[in-house]
Amino acid sequence: MTLGLMSRPLLIVLGQIPQAVLSGLFWIMAITALNENEIVNRLRYLLTDKDSITNGILQYPEYYDKIDKKWFTLFVIFELIAFGFEFGITLTKGAVGFPGVLFFFMIFAIFFPKIFPKDQLDLLDSPAVEELILRNLKVEPTLKKRSDEADEDGEDDESYSGEDLELCETNSHLTNRCRQSGSMSI
Repeated sequence: MTLGLMSRPLLIVLGQIPQAVLSGLFWIMAITALNENEIVNRLRYLLTDKDSITNGILQYPEYYDKIDKKWFTLFVIFELIAFGFEFGITLTKGAVGFPGVLFFFMIFAIFFPKIFPKDQLDLLDSPAVEELILRNLKVEPTLKKRSDEADEDGEDDESYSGEDLELCETNSHLTNRCRQSGSMSI
C-alpha cells in the first residue's frame, strides 16, 4: 500500500495540496490525540485542583479517585520517563534503536508488582490486549492438552467443541493442527 501511494501519479496529486493544509490537518490530529491520551489525562488530573474535579468541571474516570495519590504520581513519573527516553532517542543518530528502549521499559514493567501494591497496580495499569485475544492465545495448549488426554484414554479420534472450531478458524497459526484433527474444513 505504501509503495502504491508513493507512486508517481499520486505524488503529483499530493504535491498539489498546499503545505499549510497538510500542516493544519496534522495539527488537528495531534490536538485530538492529546485529549484522548491516557498519560496526558493522568498528568492533567494530577495538576488540576480538587475543587475543579469534585465540582464536575473536568471529567475524569471514577477509578482515579480510588488510587492513592503517591502511587498515581509515581506511575505517571515512570510513564513520563519512558516517554522522555523514547522521544529522546528519536532525536539522535541512533533513532533506529527506539524498539530497544521500548523493550527495556517492557522488561522494567515486569517489576511493577514489586513496586506498586496489587490493588493500585490493577487500577493504574490496564490490560494491553482484549480478553478475546488472550483466550485465542491460550488455544494451542488447550488443544494439545485435549489431544494428550485422548491419547491416554486410548481414543484415536480427537473431539473438539464448537468453541475450539471457532478458535481454529480465527487462529491462522493453528490452521494445520486444526486440519489434522479434522475440526476445520478447507
